[in-house]
Amino acid sequence: MEELEAEGILTPQSKAQLVEDLCRTPPDLWPAVVDFFRASVELRRKRGSSTASPVEGLPANSSLTPPGHSALPSLAEQAQGSDSRPAFPDVQSAALHGNDRVNGRAEDHASAIRPATLTQQPGQPATVLTRAELSDSLDQVSPGTPTSLQPVGEATVSDVSIRGASPITTATTPSNGSWQEYLRQAVKSLNETSRRDDADEIRLRLLELALANRENALQPIPGMSPALQEFWSETLFALGLLQDSHLNPDPKLRLAEARRHLQNGIRRLGEECPLEVTGLAFVTAVQSWGVYEAFDKYEFVPGQKVLLYAEVENLSAESTPKGFRTAWRSSYQILDGTGKEVARYEYAPNEEYCRRPRRDFFIGCELSFPRDAAAGRYVLRLTVVDLITNRVGQGTIEFTLRTQAAK
Repeated sequence: MEELEAEGILTPQSKAQLVEDLCRTPPDLWPAVVDFFRASVELRRKRGSSTASPVEGLPANSSLTPPGHSALPSLAEQAQGSDSRPAFPDVQSAALHGNDRVNGRAEDHASAIRPATLTQQPGQPATVLTRAELSDSLDQVSPGTPTSLQPVGEATVSDVSIRGASPITTATTPSNGSWQEYLRQAVKSLNETSRRDDADEIRLRLLELALANRENALQPIPGMSPALQEFWSETLFALGLLQDSHLNPDPKLRLAEARRHLQNGIRRLGEECPLEVTGLAFVTAVQSWGVYEAFDKYEFVPGQKVLLYAEVENLSAESTPKGFRTAWRSSYQILDGTGKEVARYEYAPNEEYCRRPRRDFFIGCELSFPRDAAAGRYVLRLTVVDLITNRVGQGTIEFTLRTQAAK
């Protein structure tokens, strides 16, 4: 506003109307509104208007009104409230719907003076003209054209470019500006995409969930593995459950149910991950997962027998009539300080059936250190194979062998 006042093209009435228009317009379109204002003033000055101030526009008299059409109010009259239409056009309406009323002329004579006016169709990007192009096109109007058929010098917002910036496009701006409308437009755009990858499919379902369209959010994702499919179904259902009190009005029970679904999803996700063999320890006894008696020091003698404890994560649990089946085989290698293998052993395959999927899976293996191994530092590498999915996991643990005479 300070810049426009310094240019001497503002009156109190036009300033008040311009402020009102800017308050109704998204900030990113303010430069276009100001450019529209300047362009209107410049075009009127070029027309040599002497009956109105630079910002009042041309008077809406009969000489500027096509036969059979009512007179259009001037910008000054609109600013004074003689008409419900604003002096400056609604930027979003002009950009989204091709609003042509701001051109100040009736549609039936527009073709005679339309070289610089492009119709904006709904849903299409806005067409942008520079001020120079707009002025050049007006210069092309024949001097003999009747005054009633000449343009009044007003331009739509889409006819003016922002100086020093890229052309703006507001065709995708929702008319009501609500976040739900933005999400609906994003959903529509994704649905219209001919080739969607897994990431697009996931985004689409998250958007549907945000809009509370639970049925659409839980649609299967084409081409995805059953394990990942169930992971997303369980996860999306749990998220929907957390935000919807209608499914379960008790917040505590809702949390507990959501947790169960998330656990099921995490279990199925683990089936797509590599096996993880962790928590290796040399022990004397094992009671349960994480409960065992470990040696104080991992110093042993050749031929000594010990128990090896290890935890296995992401092992598959196959549903069968007998229960959830897990199947694996394990083996170990012992390597000296140079990486040379000094011992190897493979255990027989194992399988278990459980009424519920195993959550805390561990193995306890009995082993004997090689009798002919020299004293020194060694590494034991344990390998576990999931016999259902053929995935492999490994873990390592270090130990020391000392001579028999050492105490």
